[in-house]
Amino acid sequence: MIRGIRDRIVAGTGALTPVKSWLDAAQTATARALLEGAVHKIDDDIYAHLEVRKVLEKLFEQKCAYCESKIGINADWDVEHYRPKGKVAKNSAHPGYYWLAYTWSNLLPSCAFCNQRRHDRASLTEGAGPAAGKMDQFPLEIEQDRCMSHTGDLSIERPMLLNPCVDEPELHIAFDPNGSAIGLTERGQKTIEICHLNRKRLRDDRLEILDAVKQLIKIRQQAQVIGDQNVNDLADKALAKFTSDTAQYAGVARAIIRNPVLFV
Repeated sequence: MIRGIRDRIVAGTGALTPVKSWLDAAQTATARALLEGAVHKIDDDIYAHLEVRKVLEKLFEQKCAYCESKIGINADWDVEHYRPKGKVAKNSAHPGYYWLAYTWSNLLPSCAFCNQRRHDRASLTEGAGPAAGKMDQFPLEIEQDRCMSHTGDLSIERPMLLNPCVDEPELHIAFDPNGSAIGLTERGQKTIEICHLNRKRLRDDRLEILDAVKQLIKIRQQAQVIGDQNVNDLADKALAKFTSDTAQYAGVARAIIRNPVLFV
């Protein structure tokens, strides 16, 4: 997970936000949700509209907001509600954050493995591991602070799940030489558990990036020893691609760059 900038400015196109017609429809739907309260039937044709999906893909560089796996045409993905829209796990009295169902700042792109409850299957021939995924999980540091309706004050909630558009994920989650995510804080560890960020295939994919970055660091170090500036510059350019916002699993690559001694 890396930081995403909501409504970031793109040269020539302006802020990355849904079109005005969707924003107007979302505002109308939200007004209806506030009026109807907990019995409001959420309209997925609005929150999962094509215009929303297009902007979310651009905003997160066609990556899952939680695990950084590629999404798009070749990988199905969900328009995910950071605060769950329909119900909240382990709080049967909560109706879900129905009033945020159409709120742009509450929407994120998520791969099915992070958002849905799925078994950890390393391959088609291996047995399935434990099932996990976010679904309607949204634990708070203090459950009594949870807003039970739209009249509550969200600012008093202290979510355990990291929000990639609000928090700095790299302060909460690190990685080990085997490609596993490690919680640096309680929130980081909880996020890893909620989004199943150590599922087998994801760890294997991270490990490929980790190995490639390690090799580039070694090449750069050798080039510096012998004074080969051309090779050093080429290695720097390659490393910059791995750590770019557009790169898959950039968080892993950045972790190695920050502390190569732990990996090389």
